[in-house]
Amino acid sequence: MTHDINDLNTFATAYQDNAPQGDGLCRINWLNGDPGQRTPGAFFVTRRRIEDHGITVEGSPWREIDRTFRSGSSESGYEARALKVAVLGVRQHDVIVDTEGVMTYIPRPPRGAPKPAGWSLYVEVLVMAQGLDTPVVWSSKRIKTSMGLVSMLREYRNELLEPFRRERRNPGVPSWAFWLPVRGEVDARRQPVYEKTKGSPVTPPKLILPDGDVATRARALYVGRTLLERGEALRAQYDAWLRESPATPVAAPTTPPVTEDDPYAEPF
Repeated sequence: MTHDINDLNTFATAYQDNAPQGDGLCRINWLNGDPGQRTPGAFFVTRRRIEDHGITVEGSPWREIDRTFRSGSSESGYEARALKVAVLGVRQHDVIVDTEGVMTYIPRPPRGAPKPAGWSLYVEVLVMAQGLDTPVVWSSKRIKTSMGLVSMLREYRNELLEPFRRERRNPGVPSWAFWLPVRGEVDARRQPVYEKTKGSPVTPPKLILPDGDVATRARALYVGRTLLERGEALRAQYDAWLRESPATPVAAPTTPPVTEDDPYAEPF
């Protein structure tokens, strides 16, 4: 289908993402690949979650899989090694993740203060995802994946969304106007790249923007008028929900202004 990129000359969203947001929808996760098996990182959602939320999986790029985890447990579900998502909203919150993977929300540490043991950044992104008929939340509580996700969203903003807004003189172009193509990083031989950590190697998600200038990228990734308007309706539907904190009530410390190097900087 051919889409008219000129839709974005005048379409302006009424919503702004001013606060961390989201809870209560079906979660999809990014799981690291296994260097022993030379498998890449991939999105995964359990069959149980899909069925509980009444979601229809529309085929490609999702495939059915039985996933075995490092704990030895396994679960059936759906995997996508490459996926296009359109971002409706974002939230993030400081957490501590213990050795069993249990997450506890904590107040944001003061700037410059040492992070407590087990510190991580919990990130949730409300998206329209290719191949799923319902909006879902892409969530991460592991620091390498979370920081990769934050970095990817910032790259999208800096390399496509904001330049396009300036080019079209329309600051209201919404974050969901373009697909974000995501997959694990690969090397020159198209093999998965595994990043070393103190624990097991990881395969963080990576944004794969097409070559070319802003206009070329925008034409290639524009979601089209139908999804543009659906995204606006969904953003309205979930606006109040998006603005609720995901955490149990905690004392909110005084924080300095957000800077570009701050992982808390708003992606959009």
